[in-house]
Amino acid sequence: MLRILTFYYNISLSITLYYIGLD
Repeated sequence: MLRILTFYYNISLSITLYYIGLD
C-alpha cells in the first residue's frame, strides 16, 4: 500500500517539476 502511495507521489512531484521547468 505504501509503495503505491509513494509511486503516485513521485509521479505528482515529477509532473510538478516538469511544469515548473516549462515556466
